[in-house]
Amino acid sequence: GIIMREQGNFSEARNYFNKALLLARKIQNRRLESMILGDLGELYLKTGHVTEAHQYLLQSVELAQTIHNEEEIVRRLCQLSEVDDLLRHHDKAMERLNQASRMAQRHSSEEEIEYVKFAIASNYFRKGLLYMAAIFFTDVYNDSLRLNNSELLLNCRLYLSAIQISWYLESGAEVHLTGARDHLESFINHARKQQLVSHVLIGKILRSILHLFAFELEEAEKELEEAQGIASRAGNDQALRTVLNLKTILTYFVDSTSRGVKNVGELTELFMTHGSLTFLREFVFWTTVTYSPHLTSQNFADAFVIQEKFGPELYHISSSALDICKYDDLIRSTYALTAVFGQGSQYFEGLYGPIPITRSSIAMIYTKLLPDSKSPDARYEGKNYCIYMILFPFETRITVQVRECLEKILEVWFNSIVDVRTLTESWFSELRQELTNHCFSSPK
Repeated sequence: GIIMREQGNFSEARNYFNKALLLARKIQNRRLESMILGDLGELYLKTGHVTEAHQYLLQSVELAQTIHNEEEIVRRLCQLSEVDDLLRHHDKAMERLNQASRMAQRHSSEEEIEYVKFAIASNYFRKGLLYMAAIFFTDVYNDSLRLNNSELLLNCRLYLSAIQISWYLESGAEVHLTGARDHLESFINHARKQQLVSHVLIGKILRSILHLFAFELEEAEKELEEAQGIASRAGNDQALRTVLNLKTILTYFVDSTSRGVKNVGELTELFMTHGSLTFLREFVFWTTVTYSPHLTSQNFADAFVIQEKFGPELYHISSSALDICKYDDLIRSTYALTAVFGQGSQYFEGLYGPIPITRSSIAMIYTKLLPDSKSPDARYEGKNYCIYMILFPFETRITVQVRECLEKILEVWFNSIVDVRTLTESWFSELRQELTNHCFSSPK
C-alpha cells in the first residue's frame, strides 16, 4: 500500500491498506491497526479528501493513545494539523503541533522531532508567514542532511522552492529565481530516482509556475504537457485540475507578451485583486499545496458582469454571494477579470478556473460576447463582453467532472440569450437550480 501510494497509484494503495486493516483487526494487532488507519488518513490527505483524512487520522491517534504508542501519536498529530491548516483552522493546527512537540521532546527520537518541526514550518507557510517558514524549513533541511532522512530533504526542497518563487514575485530579485530552480531540479531528480510519481508530478507543476513567471513560456508548456500525462495515467484528479487551470493561465501569459509585456512587474498590472502581487502569490500556494473538501449544492453563489461605458458593472449578484466574499472585494475583482479575460482587440471566451477571486473565495469564470441592445461600444457590433462568475468558498474542491458539466450547461444557456438586458433574477435562479441538479452533489 505504501509503495502504491508513493507511486501515485492511489486506488491500488487504498485497496491494499483496506485489506491490511482487515487482517490487523482479525489478528487483534492494535498497534498495526493504528498504523494502517494513519496510512489511510495520509492517503486521503494526498488525494484531497480532507474529511476522510481527518476521520482516519483521528481514529489512528485515539487507538495509539490506548496502547501508548507515542511515536505514532506524534506523527498523526502532525498530519491532523495539516488537515486543520487546509481547512484554515490555523489555531487548532498549532494547538495540535504544540501537543506533538511536547510529546516528541519527552518520548520521540531526534528524527520524529524533525517531523514536528517540519509540520510547524508547513503551518507558517500556509498562514503566509514565509520568513518564519523558511527558517524552520532550512533548519529541518540541514538536520535531515545530517540524519540522512531523504523523505524530509525532499519535502523541504519543495516548500523552499515555493517560498523562493513567492519572494521572486514580490521583489523581482533573480537570486530567488535561481534558488527555486536549484531546489526544484534536486527535488525532481531525487523523486525520479526513488520512483515517487506523485512527487515528480507536483515538482513539474511547480516548475511550470516558475517558468511562467520567468516568461519561459515554451518550457512552461512542455512541463504542463508532461504533468498532464502523468496525472492522467495516475488517475490524480486533483493534479489534473491544477494542470488544466495552469494551462488557462498560460494563455494569458502568451497573450500578454503579444501586448509587449516582458516581465512580472508589468504582467501583475493585469491583476488588481488585493494588489497585483498578492493574487499571483496566493495562486502559487493554492495550486501547489492546498487540498479542499468536496463541493455541495449548498456552498455556491453567482454574479453576472457586463461592460458599461466606464467599466465593468455587476448586473446581477445572488444574495448568498455576500456570505462567501465581501461586496467591495467582488467589485474590485471585476476590474481584474476584465483586464485579464477581455482587453484591447482580443477577448477570451469559454470556461476558466477555478481561480482565486478574494482571500475567501474562488470562482469558475464563464466569458462570452453576448447580444446587447444597449451595447456601450460600437466595436462590439451589437454585442457586449460579459462574465458569469460561479463563486465558492476558498476551500472548495472543483473536480474535472464538475468542470465539464458546468461547461456543457453554460454553453446551452448562454447561447440561447437574445438580449442580456432581458435577463431577470428568475432566469439566474433557474440557471443555479440547473447547475445544482446536474453538476453539484447534494449534501450527505
